Amino acid sequence: MKSKIYIRKRSVYEKNSKTMKTGLLFFAVTILLKITGAFAQYGGETGPLTWNLNKNTGTLTISGVGEMPDYNVYYAPWYVASDYFNTVIIDTGVLSIGNRAFYGCDKFTSIIIPNSITRIGNEAFSYCMALASIEIPNGVKTIGSKAFHAATQLKTITIPGSLTSIGEFAFMYCNKLIAIDVEKENSMYASENGVLFNKDKTSLICCPAAKTNNYIVPAGVTSIENYAFFSCVNLTSVAIPSTTKSIGAFAFSKCTSLASITTPDYLKSIEDEAFSFCEALTAITIPNGVERIASSCFMKCTALTSVIIPNGVTSVEKSAFDGCKELVVITIPETVTTLGVRAFAACYNLSLITNLNPNPIAISPCVFSAHDLCLLPPMSHITLKVPNSAVALYQNANVWNRFDILGGGILVNPLPNHIEYGYTTGNGLYETDIVATVEAVTNLGCKFINWTVDDVEVSTNNLYSFTVTENIKLVANFENHAGMVEVRDATSLQLYPNPTTGELRIRNEDLEIRNVEIFDVFGRKLSSHHLISSSSHYLINISHLNSGLYFLKITTGKGMVVKKVIKQ
Repeated sequence: MKSKIYIRKRSVYEKNSKTMKTGLLFFAVTILLKITGAFAQYGGETGPLTWNLNKNTGTLTISGVGEMPDYNVYYAPWYVASDYFNTVIIDTGVLSIGNRAFYGCDKFTSIIIPNSITRIGNEAFSYCMALASIEIPNGVKTIGSKAFHAATQLKTITIPGSLTSIGEFAFMYCNKLIAIDVEKENSMYASENGVLFNKDKTSLICCPAAKTNNYIVPAGVTSIENYAFFSCVNLTSVAIPSTTKSIGAFAFSKCTSLASITTPDYLKSIEDEAFSFCEALTAITIPNGVERIASSCFMKCTALTSVIIPNGVTSVEKSAFDGCKELVVITIPETVTTLGVRAFAACYNLSLITNLNPNPIAISPCVFSAHDLCLLPPMSHITLKVPNSAVALYQNANVWNRFDILGGGILVNPLPNHIEYGYTTGNGLYETDIVATVEAVTNLGCKFINWTVDDVEVSTNNLYSFTVTENIKLVANFENHAGMVEVRDATSLQLYPNPTTGELRIRNEDLEIRNVEIFDVFGRKLSSHHLISSSSHYLINISHLNSGLYFLKITTGKGMVVKKVIKQ
């Protein structure tokens, strides 16, 4: 029989690292051209433009009319002379700054950009490691991917009112960047305390890398985007509000001083490597609404000591806790059906696993192995606690039978009837005749109905206590009490201004609005407005409400629409 060889795929971080190393190697080779001034050019043509370097003043001037070429394959012609200029002047008439235009020009400290520029290309100022400030003129509409990547001296940047698009990784590794400000006239972006958001401040896009100490994500933010806090090495704690539903890939990766993070109950997704390499993080609460622990999500969190995977999680993906060398205790709920390759590899201090599943799931030796060939180290020193009724099953299950298996008690497993409507607490292993308490917690706009066991009602209280005598599976039944189901094709219905300080206008083109109800983030109805009119504009005053996020359930002739509004 041929032996299987498991090859670990590279993470996105590793792929980015390889790309970065390749770029640095290319940079090292081409730098040889800069060592001897004899090889340097001091003027010439590039596309429709001309460039000239005045060595006496250290000024590079680019002039002409038209688009600057993109330098995707070769460096810009002034690169080989970049040791000789510290100032760049781009004359009016030049319409764009091309891709990689100043890539690796690491000596110049200032640049003058004219109002005629409409585009700053990909990697345009990447590795401009002496550039300390830049003024982006009103007129620039797009900033490309990695535009300021590794501009390590850049401290502040202001987004003009004209800008409509910022490429990914635009400010990555700007290690001294303390603020990204946005002009109020901008229709796509906003800034608060130097942090970049979308216009209505529901998406947090980028926290500058030099942000220090504690940060509180503003109420109203529903998503923390990919790489939002990437490599904010001086952040020590972050509090995420109850309005946040998702944390993007690499969002907090390499925040090496992050010791504390507060996650909200209503969080639904945490994406790949969201907290990888958070070396100071000792504990984290994974909210009950999360359904999967994404790939490498907590990889190399070397101070993390214990993890409780909540009821409702169905998969712990590859390398989720890989390299968490101080991890001692893990609790795995019954709902988990998949444990990915290297999910708990190199967790060298692991001593207790509590597995609440009465039926052992099939897993690969690679789940716990750090060896490239998935060779399992001795596991008998690690205690595996399982339901009393499942001890024999685990003793005969591959991989699981390598642990020291112990009957840990009787399984109590409360589950919601619909994960979008609410969640439950209280699952675990209990000793016989102990009183257990389970709780049903409702989500926005939903209502708890009752607890049932085998479809028989046992309680109508959301807190239910009972004496444990045998394995029990309870179902918390919720209903969508407020009918808050968003109609995704209702594009003709708009709210403005949003955010608002008081007056809120509802504009519609083809929907007859019959009623508007306002809810807070906890699903409590605050007011109702009965509106029947042929007008296409409606005015509601919410100046009496406190600042925060609210939901409008709008009943129309075609159904219900839910809209979010931020009251300032």
